[in-house]
Amino acid sequence: MFMLPQPEEYEKIEGCPVVHLSDGKRELGVLLGALYEGHKFYRSGNMLTMPEVSALLRLGTKYQVDHARDEAISRLQHCFPSTLVDFPARNVYLQDPGWALTSCIHLRKKDAIGVVNLARAFDLDFLLPPAFYLCAQLDYDELVDGVSDDCGGTMRLSPHDLKICLKGRSLLTKADLRSLQPLFFPQSGAKCQTQEACVDIKREIVQELWYENLANPNALVTQWLRSYVEGPGRDRPLCAVCVEELMEAYERQTQNTWDALGKYFQVPLWPIPPS
Repeated sequence: MFMLPQPEEYEKIEGCPVVHLSDGKRELGVLLGALYEGHKFYRSGNMLTMPEVSALLRLGTKYQVDHARDEAISRLQHCFPSTLVDFPARNVYLQDPGWALTSCIHLRKKDAIGVVNLARAFDLDFLLPPAFYLCAQLDYDELVDGVSDDCGGTMRLSPHDLKICLKGRSLLTKADLRSLQPLFFPQSGAKCQTQEACVDIKREIVQELWYENLANPNALVTQWLRSYVEGPGRDRPLCAVCVEELMEAYERQTQNTWDALGKYFQVPLWPIPPS
């Protein structure tokens, strides 16, 4: 900004040139804070809010403050990585309305809308598949009507991205159903010592899940299944062999779902090849 040619006559205060900025005071305050109080913004142990990260990315790009922009992108990549094993939101129950990810960003579920919009605005397509995945966990009304932001406004997806998200949401639900296929074909492996009992238990589990909304778009969570089949409230738990076989099959399918996020949400380059 200061490298641009300046007019010969310009407003001054006490001999210093005045530069008028169109940025909001909150975002500008974040950028100035990053410049003068960097210890808060550039330490990985310090958690930032999504509005702070957004301000660093927007104004860091606009005013060519590269370290502010890079910090924002680094934090976003941590929360929305290209590998399933690194995805911090994977094994949380996203249907909880009060859910928040306490990682390097204090990330609420609704903030995923803002991340999609940032990724579109700044060509950060590698953030889109996991960000769309989180968007797909929002209620239908939240997706269509938008959600409140921290400044009293409304965050919403563009009409184009809303269509992508709703289609992807349906595909995630189908993927979640595919992950449970081992329960629909309840034969037990050769190593199972209680095959007849385990087959009956798997049938019982399918019946229970059917009445508990069998499939949903939260298709990457795996921990719930282990606790469900081994839970203390179950009169007859599956044997350890069948539990491990079931979990291995379920893990493979969730990895397939992760690899398919690019197709579900129309992002051609996904998964990201290793650098």
